[in-house]
Amino acid sequence: MGGRRALGAAVAGGLLMAVSLTGVPPAAAHDGPMGCQGRESTHFSPGKTLLPRLVHATAHIDYLCTDASGSVRPATGRITGRTRTSCVDISGGRTREVITYADGGRSLILYTDDTVAQVANANLVTFRGRVLEGRGKGLRADRTLLLLDKGLPTACLTPEGLTAASGVASLRIGPG
Repeated sequence: MGGRRALGAAVAGGLLMAVSLTGVPPAAAHDGPMGCQGRESTHFSPGKTLLPRLVHATAHIDYLCTDASGSVRPATGRITGRTRTSCVDISGGRTREVITYADGGRSLILYTDDTVAQVANANLVTFRGRVLEGRGKGLRADRTLLLLDKGLPTACLTPEGLTAASGVASLRIGPG
């Protein structure tokens, strides 16, 4: 078990480095291209088990966002989505994010495409979609997320399953 945990930690460290080296600047408070960096807390209901099942995921993200002028402002994100998932396999689904900027402005993003890499308790997820409403309307949204499952891997064997994960997120909204 110690070797698996060490492997998971090493992979997570490498994935975290990959997320932080994507070159995505933290997001903006105007309608042009923007980027964000933040910390995410995700909850699964029902929890992830060994067998795939439909899971509702919700997440809260605390972002720091930078506009083209270099001004940094806080923002929060709220994610909702449903996906068929388990502790050993994740399938994509449609995911929605509402970002609320410090000045009260908002962006509604619909992610319709994702790629998932999963090793031990580390999940690297890339979402692609469009801003449907608010700031950046019509622009492409690319989001990279590194999540580490919370709890013991043995939780996958229980009816409740793994119910939480946390990690880091990068978001870029721009042309494309």
